[in-house]
Amino acid sequence: MARIACLMMQKDEILLLRPWLLYHGYLFGYENLFVWDNGSTESGVKDTLAQFKELGVNIDASQTTPDGFSNKGNIFSEVIRQFRIKNRYDVALPLDCDEFVAVAQPGGFGCARNEILSELARIDWHHLICRTDSGLYSLPGAFDEFQRVGHEKSVAAVRAFDSIDHGFHQATLPEGAQYAPTSLVYLHLHYRPYAYFIASARDKLRPWTDPDDLAGLKNYEGVGKHLVRYLFMTEAEYYAVEFEGAPKLKFTGLSDFLNLHMDLPSLRRAWGDRAAPVEHNFEALHAAGLKAMEVADHATAAQIWARCRAEFPDREEGYLYGAVAAKAAGDDMLLGQIHAAQARIFPDIFN
Repeated sequence: MARIACLMMQKDEILLLRPWLLYHGYLFGYENLFVWDNGSTESGVKDTLAQFKELGVNIDASQTTPDGFSNKGNIFSEVIRQFRIKNRYDVALPLDCDEFVAVAQPGGFGCARNEILSELARIDWHHLICRTDSGLYSLPGAFDEFQRVGHEKSVAAVRAFDSIDHGFHQATLPEGAQYAPTSLVYLHLHYRPYAYFIASARDKLRPWTDPDDLAGLKNYEGVGKHLVRYLFMTEAEYYAVEFEGAPKLKFTGLSDFLNLHMDLPSLRRAWGDRAAPVEHNFEALHAAGLKAMEVADHATAAQIWARCRAEFPDREEGYLYGAVAAKAAGDDMLLGQIHAAQARIFPDIFN
């Protein structure tokens, strides 16, 4: 039987952290999960990490900065190399918190533990590194409706492993070697609720570029460029996203499992909730930003003022209040970006 380790780095994944831990802990054993917390501030996330640490999950809180996230490929690579040196595991599955392991079958897809472990057991892990050739992407606003798309992710044979990239797509192969096929697929719950998704996209782009500088983002080609297009979408456009030519699939295996272990109805409501419309006028953003600051919710306030700067770049309040919120939230990187934007857009006032 192959010895399997599952590796993941996350920050404030309030919706998906518990489902990810429950599901992969069931598949592979909690003691074989390795989770890096990249500086979470959500109390619910911190509580979940503490609970699952008691169950045996290996929690690492040493990588708290954006640099830690951008370096996760190197961090995971070193850990997997240590697995080899210590002869600890045969297989390493590097995942994101929105990715859930499943398996393709003749009649569709499955996520039963015996089916997934059987697929992992059939592979010669002494010599091969596998890569998935497709995955299921969730549709915006849906928890168990998917479309099948190309989704190449590497599954590491520890004994043959050298390194892997940031997104876990490409592993370094031994000279002359090729990727081996596998029927493993990933359920990719990529399209989370609109406000949550946009805030997360901004956070992931911030180490590389200013996510509030929409003019500059139009020609951005760096890390995370696949997220840029969403920052230009309205909420209605976001929920209309589909993959052209791919049929819609209903797959309830993951939700059936989670329904036995957690309050799935509340997660479904949070996932598909569109009841709170996103305001697109300055007065509404201004009021919401001030309200968040009044109750000392500085992180939320910083996000609101970021939207204000992006949608109303000529209004000084987005920069002034945004700088106050960023400083109160302890986000020095965001504060520096705001000051740079102030100097660029209001040179006569702020210089």
